[in-house]
Amino acid sequence: MEDKIISYIVDNIIVPDCDEKDKDRAVPITRASRLGKRVYKDTLCFLFVCAVNNVYQFEHIIKIVSSIGDGYYFVFKDGYIPTKAECNKVKKEMQRLIKENAKIEQIRKDYNESMEILTRFKLTQAVELLKSLSVPFIPFNRCGSTYRICHTPLAKDFSIIEYFELEKYNEGFILIHEEGEVENLNSIENSLIYDELKKNITAANALSIDCMGTLNKLVVTGDIAQYIEISENMQRRRFIEVADKIAKRKSIKVVFVAGPSSSNKTTFANKLCKELKLLNYEPLQISLDDYYLTKDKVPLDESGDPDLECIEAIDTTLFEKNLMDLYAGKEVKLPHFEFNYKRLGRRTFDSEPIKLKDNSILVVEGIHGLNKSLCSKIDPKTIFRIYISPLIQLNIDEYTRIRTTDIRMLRRIVRDYRYRNAKAIESVSMWPSVERGEKKYIFPYQHDVDAIINSSHEYEIAVLSEFALPLLRTITPNDGAVNYMTALNLIQLILKVNPIPSYVVPDSSMLHEFIG
Repeated sequence: MEDKIISYIVDNIIVPDCDEKDKDRAVPITRASRLGKRVYKDTLCFLFVCAVNNVYQFEHIIKIVSSIGDGYYFVFKDGYIPTKAECNKVKKEMQRLIKENAKIEQIRKDYNESMEILTRFKLTQAVELLKSLSVPFIPFNRCGSTYRICHTPLAKDFSIIEYFELEKYNEGFILIHEEGEVENLNSIENSLIYDELKKNITAANALSIDCMGTLNKLVVTGDIAQYIEISENMQRRRFIEVADKIAKRKSIKVVFVAGPSSSNKTTFANKLCKELKLLNYEPLQISLDDYYLTKDKVPLDESGDPDLECIEAIDTTLFEKNLMDLYAGKEVKLPHFEFNYKRLGRRTFDSEPIKLKDNSILVVEGIHGLNKSLCSKIDPKTIFRIYISPLIQLNIDEYTRIRTTDIRMLRRIVRDYRYRNAKAIESVSMWPSVERGEKKYIFPYQHDVDAIINSSHEYEIAVLSEFALPLLRTITPNDGAVNYMTALNLIQLILKVNPIPSYVVPDSSMLHEFIG
């Protein structure tokens, strides 16, 4: 796929095109760049929405639910289930809009006009959001009769869309933005992701929160504390379910917990150990971080820096030996790794060895925990694999979702500052490397698991905002246009939510891994 320019950064604003007079100071955004991928995906989603509205003539209102793999899952708000023939009709309409280079207008409406438009087209989530914001004018994207509040920048037309697939999927549609992903949609493994998605949707419905506007309303009415308590209890119930599932498979001796950066791997592993202890296990928690090699022995990435995301950065030989010895009933002295020691890191070992008992169970957490090369020599029947990620179900409105990536980045910015004394620009600038590692070493394994855990709470963005906002404001245009635009996008996101003070968060919440 050609890496063409799809938009520009001019005067620290992402614009779909730029005048000739601005060319010398404009920063081009290509399809392959981080910001370019966002513009592309958001433009593709708007193309889909426009096509749906053209086909159904607003009889059924579509809404985005979540990402699944390299695609987005959409359903109709009224529960209408489309047929395969209707799906094909929407796909043809999308192709027509691309072929005709249908233009995407950028317009502004005042508050009253905006409310009239959103009400007319039954966009109740967008209405609730506007009610909670004090803004006199609202920017819109428009194509034909379809309006979208401009939360994120789009291209100037649909000609940038070079590839997509659209399939009927369960109760709705799935829109694929990466080649090669469509084959995975109906796999047995993927049904586990869908099952977890359904549980999250059911929980969100039970809590009566599906969009940012309703969350903002709860903060204003003072009902947020009760909501938080219920949300935390529902999450704990899920942990208990997973522990019970492990216990029913009596052959399990090791549980691997893996997920992308800032997914609560460590805290969840700790909580899972407590639940397993209640089931008469003697759990032992191990972090793969303690098996890192010193930086002088870690492979270099494409920029010439130590690639801490690759599995070769882990001493897999030592880990597998420790695992085999424990399985054989031998005593093992576990390692510990000090990342900050003389900038290279240092490995030390426990003075007291450990040995597995009959009721012992290992809980191993780390980004490479799902990679089968770590445990190729042990019986697969003794292994239980868990994928964990903040699979947030909160939408900004019908057409725009809160990205899981944004939640994880906010978590990491706050955690790195509070616990690692790292500036926000450090966390933001290294994120592309983190994402490359996740795409290569984590996401390919997420389907081959025994359980999936959603580590997010719909309210957490309102808590993180208190910590993240001042940190993000330290990033300036001097830190690079892409880093600055990334910070601005996150700022714009958290300014849409009413903040929740951190003291409302229960002491037992996994959110304390990031906020302290």
